[in-house]
Amino acid sequence: MISLNPSQSSSSSQSSSSYKKSKSKKPKSATTVLRSIQLPNKEKVSKDSTTIKTKFSPSQKILSLLNTADEKKLKQRLACIGPKRAQQIVKYRDKNGSYSSIDELTQLEGIGSKWVKSFIESNQDV
Repeated sequence: MISLNPSQSSSSSQSSSSYKKSKSKKPKSATTVLRSIQLPNKEKVSKDSTTIKTKFSPSQKILSLLNTADEKKLKQRLACIGPKRAQQIVKYRDKNGSYSSIDELTQLEGIGSKWVKSFIESNQDV
């Protein structure tokens, strides 16, 4: 058992001083902790920033649009999407919920894996 009485021998004194040192450290603030975190596919948080800036891959951006955009926005933002295709995408999403991957587009009538691959390549600059 370690005693914190300073009048004890030097070895006990060393133990108590190291205890005091570790106890006296200030806890890190949430901001300090967040600044040091590195997430995959994301930039490191800058010290003067209060927001996290993200960099999403083209596939993540496409998937986000598939899950959130209305027909008009799909036609405007994505290559290879016309009025009929946009309508199919929104109808499928409304019936089945969010797309879990771009490959799920193959569930739509007239869309195969070759089309999906071409679609992804055509939308690399989204």
